[in-house]
Amino acid sequence: MSAVDKAKIIAAINETDDERILFAINRLLQIEDDEIPEWHKQELDRRLKEIEEGKAVFHNWDDIKDSLFKE
Repeated sequence: MSAVDKAKIIAAINETDDERILFAINRLLQIEDDEIPEWHKQELDRRLKEIEEGKAVFHNWDDIKDSLFKE
C-alpha cells in the first residue's frame, strides 16, 4: 500500500467514531503483502478490473439487508 493510500485511510479513520470500523481498518493495515493468499490477490485484481471496465454490479446494502431479514 502506498503512502498516499495510507494517508487517505488515516484521514477517513480520523473522521469516524465507530470502533468496529477502526478495529477492522487497523487489522487490514497490519497485514503484510506476503500474508495475503495468492488466490485472494487474483480475485481482488479481477474485481478491480470489472470496476475499471464498468462491468461491476453494485447493490445497496440496505436493500440486501431487507431481503435477508424479511419475515
